[in-house]
Amino acid sequence: MEYKIAIIGEKDEIYAYSLLGMKVFYMTAEDPELSKNIRQLIQDGYGVLFITEKIAKQIPSLIKQYDDEFMPAIILIPSDYDATSMGLDRLNESVIKAVGRQIL
Repeated sequence: MEYKIAIIGEKDEIYAYSLLGMKVFYMTAEDPELSKNIRQLIQDGYGVLFITEKIAKQIPSLIKQYDDEFMPAIILIPSDYDATSMGLDRLNESVIKAVGRQIL
């Protein structure tokens, strides 16, 4: 099975990805259907989801649900210049799981 890649975030933050030909899905952090829409993308065969930190902060339980799964891979991307280190923290956790210690 071939998995698709999605970029998820607010339009002004991910518009440039569409110019590169990537499949983008404009969603807002305030959207009450946010979790439902992301679950639908997963069911539609999106195996890699790049999600802005701003969106990710609204769906921590959904992200946690897939932490130990092979697919989908959920990768956080910074939302703005003063973004938290949420994405880096997740990357560090993944590296520690994979190699047994922090190397970044």
